[in-house]
Amino acid sequence: MLWHSYAMAALVLAKPQQSLQRRGLRQPAFVSRYLSILMANGCEADMRGYNAKVDAIPRKGMLDLRGDAEAARLCGETLGCRFPEEANSKITLPDHSALTCLSNDHWIFETVDGLQVQILQQLERAAANQFHSFCDVSDMYAHLVLSGPEAIDVLAQCVAIDIHPSVFGPGSTARCAFADTVAQVSCLDSSPTFEISVLSSYERYSTDWLSMAIGG
Repeated sequence: MLWHSYAMAALVLAKPQQSLQRRGLRQPAFVSRYLSILMANGCEADMRGYNAKVDAIPRKGMLDLRGDAEAARLCGETLGCRFPEEANSKITLPDHSALTCLSNDHWIFETVDGLQVQILQQLERAAANQFHSFCDVSDMYAHLVLSGPEAIDVLAQCVAIDIHPSVFGPGSTARCAFADTVAQVSCLDSSPTFEISVLSSYERYSTDWLSMAIGG
């Protein structure tokens, strides 16, 4: 039973030490005691960090779109799609641009950087007679990709939402609290790979936070 307790301690305490280091906390004495006993008994805790990596991806063209239902309908006709109506839902268009619903009157449109100005002009014309507020926010966001077999274990340290594959699989997205800031988190595939869009002023902070969460 004593060995079983030590083994469970290893599973629980080995990798989360990185979280303590990230927060500037010292390792509790009982943790050091457990690990020293395990080492003495030939059980080496896994201190290699998680099998995951974080990369920055190029800037995107991004438009912040706010408007009533009629404005959304008219803009949908211009883009060739129906605007999603449920918060935290996302659709991908044939040209690989994407439209994310934040609320019933607020969307984020993503496209290749350089096309957003032309698209913004088209949408402004379409909704000219409707209540709306459209802004180019391409410079406002930075985009990171977290990937690898243990990416979900890293992301779980950063967010409080349920990201289990059964409820947050490919195509899922959510704007949520992320490492003491806010991010739009999207699951791209079942590898798993996650895209994390943060305010550009938080890009370095978020990259460092994820790197420390990965550990190693």
